[in-house]
Amino acid sequence: MLGMESPKNTILVVDDELSIRESFRLILEGPYALHLAATGESALKKLVDEKIDMVFLDVRMPGMNGLEALKRIKEIDPNVEVVMVTAVNDVQKAGEAIKTGAVNYLIKPFDVVQITNMVANVLKKKAIVKESKNVRQVAQYLISPPELIGSSDKIQLVKNKIDKIAKSAANVLVKGAIGTEKESVARLIQKKSNQNHSVLVVENLKANVSAQKLNALFFGRGTGSSTVSLEKQIGLLEKATDGILFINNIENLPLSFQGVLADTLTNQQFTRQDSSSPIKFNCHLVCATTKDLKKLAEEDKFNKKLLEIIAEETIDLPRLAGRTTDIPLLINEFVEEFKIIHHKKITGLTNEAIDILSSYDFPGNVDELRSMVELLVLKTTNELIQVKELPLEILVGSPSFYGSKEGKDLTYDEMQTSFEKAFIKKTLEKSSGDIKKASRLLGLAPRVLATKIETLGIS
Repeated sequence: MLGMESPKNTILVVDDELSIRESFRLILEGPYALHLAATGESALKKLVDEKIDMVFLDVRMPGMNGLEALKRIKEIDPNVEVVMVTAVNDVQKAGEAIKTGAVNYLIKPFDVVQITNMVANVLKKKAIVKESKNVRQVAQYLISPPELIGSSDKIQLVKNKIDKIAKSAANVLVKGAIGTEKESVARLIQKKSNQNHSVLVVENLKANVSAQKLNALFFGRGTGSSTVSLEKQIGLLEKATDGILFINNIENLPLSFQGVLADTLTNQQFTRQDSSSPIKFNCHLVCATTKDLKKLAEEDKFNKKLLEIIAEETIDLPRLAGRTTDIPLLINEFVEEFKIIHHKKITGLTNEAIDILSSYDFPGNVDELRSMVELLVLKTTNELIQVKELPLEILVGSPSFYGSKEGKDLTYDEMQTSFEKAFIKKTLEKSSGDIKKASRLLGLAPRVLATKIETLGIS
């Protein structure tokens, strides 16, 4: 009916402390329909009587504790989104809750911005998943969310640094190993800064690009006068005017072009080869690298002036192996993403599978975990992904695996086969798929290696 308002999202807060319930009331009541409960038992009654979209659930309560209540909530309504509320000394229990189906956890004490952002993000994602029939739209939101996923101390430090940087609008250098969430940092800076409603231009620089192509990439080009000239192209600096330019792999710029770019950024204008009129631009830079640019500059392998310009502020991203408490959260996020994209009816991974992945080193960091979860989602025929479905190279190197039922049931021959398969696969990767080169490294005849690849099912 015309003129009717859309119904508000309904949130249930479950905590035995009156002060906590009242804090949530002050923050959320108004924009959302709010229900409060002091015990797990009364929360379950609310779930039966009311349509609840989201629950904030305390981990430690008298009677039915948070983990027990979470399991019952998911039985009543599997689609309700649950955020665990916990003290610092109960973070491990909150991590266990993620494996049971909680979407995130919140550590006391919390603030208004933290709560409102979490609610907005959770409900926005839920609405998109529920209502959108356009898979590309769903995938785009899920693949590049303007957030850093995780609640570990190390990722919280990064988020706090982003809050500070976003207010200053300084140029930022993001340092981190391959596979860390550098682009997510740029998106989060844009979201929180004055450039929130402006453009974010993303460029992943490749190595060994010619000076001519770099000039066209950064400064653009005109239409030219000959039939072989390309059409007019706007450069990165113009595209990002009044916004943010994210340059990944900044170390791939040739030293000669670094000086040109440093002068251009200093002057905030440039002149194209095909034009005599100066073109002005104004953008903030977020650059990312896997290298130690300060050391390279000291060795005259990176332009000192450019480094000074792009590194007004710096952010160091931690490796995934150093923030293992975030792995269950990341797995949960990626499962949600890929089950929609690939139309799979799964709920996640078993606790044992999550434990094994949490003990893996992940040299490719978050990107490697994300790719792994997509492959698991694609291959599984189960509602819950099992330990035996994990990659063999992870299983054979995991102490947790040998304590699991699947590990105990593994025979010596199966174990030997697993090691052999993993070793051959790694050798092939190092050899870029060249069987002759791999066979020399393994001390095998190429024909023998080809037979083993086929027999072991190595792809």
